[in-house]
Amino acid sequence: MGHVYVIQFSTGGVKVGQSRNPEGRIAAHREGARAYGTEVVQTWISVKHQNVEANERRLIAFCRQHWSRVRAEYFPMADFGLVAEFAKTLTFDPFVSEPTPKPIVPTPVITDIKPIHTADRRYRRGYVPIGGGWHYPRTHFPPEVLRAWDEEEARLRDLSPGDRDETYCVIL
Repeated sequence: MGHVYVIQFSTGGVKVGQSRNPEGRIAAHREGARAYGTEVVQTWISVKHQNVEANERRLIAFCRQHWSRVRAEYFPMADFGLVAEFAKTLTFDPFVSEPTPKPIVPTPVITDIKPIHTADRRYRRGYVPIGGGWHYPRTHFPPEVLRAWDEEEARLRDLSPGDRDETYCVIL
């Protein structure tokens, strides 16, 4: 994934290439050109895309059909406008980022059973105290937690009314 680019130098030569960081690559070409007494005159950069290598090969093949080259990607007699126009007709497969992984939600674990007073309104409405918050039991817990909850409920039904008021299951 990356970009293809076309550069024209003040000598009239055209360089085509590909890079993941085209701005940095063009800056490097600017510095290199200064060492030879020339400079970068025009540039064209594609959008970020997947099929960069294939598009670079097509650009080079197009240039080779029309002009002679000095090095693999440098064409001293090429027409920048024609090369840039051809480059715009290439197919740019869109860059697709990796999907963000979903966070792993820990499963509640029964670690302790503590008494709560059954007169608490939240308890009477069917909520369960967990880790300092109150949650509705049937929608928030996996089957093994619900089974433990049901077993504790059955045990509480067997207690006398006085004992039942002071005892309930807390999942931490």
